[in-house]
Amino acid sequence: MNNLDNEIESKREPELPIYRKLALSLATDIKAGMYKIGALIPSIGESSKLHGLSIPTIAAAYDLLKKHGIIGLNVSNRYAVKSKNLERFLAEELKMTRQARSQSK
Repeated sequence: MNNLDNEIESKREPELPIYRKLALSLATDIKAGMYKIGALIPSIGESSKLHGLSIPTIAAAYDLLKKHGIIGLNVSNRYAVKSKNLERFLAEELKMTRQARSQSK
């Protein structure tokens, strides 16, 4: 089990969709320096096999990160890290997590 799997496993809370957990985990890895600017991340298919998640789930996580400018497609049509400026994304995700937790109590 790699770091990404550990992060997903540690965040197994029913109120958070899996794609958001995956996006948060990948963003945390990027912030920690596991992936540098321009570094390729696993393809959607590779991530699906690696984590045992469906392709639509992986695609939703990648789309969320892409929307926030954290990853993007390079000239080879592979996902790569675009930005390490993750504070806003991580803050928004933390806020949503706290709201979900408070609503489930």
